[in-house]
Amino acid sequence: MILLTRNSRILSKSIVLLMVCSSTRAWAQGAAQDDSKTIPAAEQVRRGTLAAENQNFAEAARDFAEARSVDPKLPDIDLKLGLALFQAKQFQDSIEPLKKARQVHPDEMRILLALGTALARTHHESEAQTVFAKLLASHPESADLHVLLGQAYANLHAPDPAKQEFKRALELNPRIASAHFSLGVLLLGERRLNEAAREFSEELKLDPKDAQAQYHLAFTLLKLDKTNEAVPMLQEIVRDHPEYAEAHYSLGQTLLAQGQVQPAVEQLETAVKLAPKKNYVHYQLAQAYARAGRSSDAAREFATWRALQDKATKEGMFSEQ
Repeated sequence: MILLTRNSRILSKSIVLLMVCSSTRAWAQGAAQDDSKTIPAAEQVRRGTLAAENQNFAEAARDFAEARSVDPKLPDIDLKLGLALFQAKQFQDSIEPLKKARQVHPDEMRILLALGTALARTHHESEAQTVFAKLLASHPESADLHVLLGQAYANLHAPDPAKQEFKRALELNPRIASAHFSLGVLLLGERRLNEAAREFSEELKLDPKDAQAQYHLAFTLLKLDKTNEAVPMLQEIVRDHPEYAEAHYSLGQTLLAQGQVQPAVEQLETAVKLAPKKNYVHYQLAQAYARAGRSSDAAREFATWRALQDKATKEGMFSEQ
């Protein structure tokens, strides 16, 4: 599944500008009123505006929320609150005020982009698709929008229209971020490994330090039995991104298969620390401990794996080994 985690830079600068401009206008209108409740609300708007200008979006959201609680009729208060919450990555909370802002500004592209992205990030893909489709109707040449719509289709398990959107984005802008990567993920899911590897490689030409693209390329190379190419790439990822649990896991698994038991143990121990709730990581570490002759450690990890496996089964979740 492709979640909208790679495109926040498409929105950030223009959203901050919209937030600040609307806040300045609202502060002036609110300060001109004599209503005793409006003046403190306008002051909260001013504080929120300053916080937004300084990229302190969580603080801005708190200020705007307080202003709205004092005076829900402040000009564009839903717009400001929704965008601040969105920028603070509080996507679920941003949806309600963004929907209200959309009623006032039905054609404002930045509101629709934020709303569509927030809906997709919170697994409301069908609604997100509708929002992005509306945007494309008025902005058909926007490569960014084609990427976002493609990702919404991908999350709806509609790979064919998703691929069409990513390809259209690349036609409009061959250097658009995330289109090659997203295509690669779809192709990888279809086991079209060579094509997937090409797409991840193309993404890396645009951004050689993209850790997600690096990892997915390395993973694909492992599936193609190109271990000698994949291992150095995984080693680079864990060096530059030590918090990347899946990279530690894949490297440890590969080293163990090569008979490099102690280095494998080290990588898998790190993966367990970073992702303690992933049962398959405990399973692989148990295998590594067994190979290293550490029977009590292996038994502990097997027990943890079984407990997590049982919990996943009871909750009806899919788990893998």
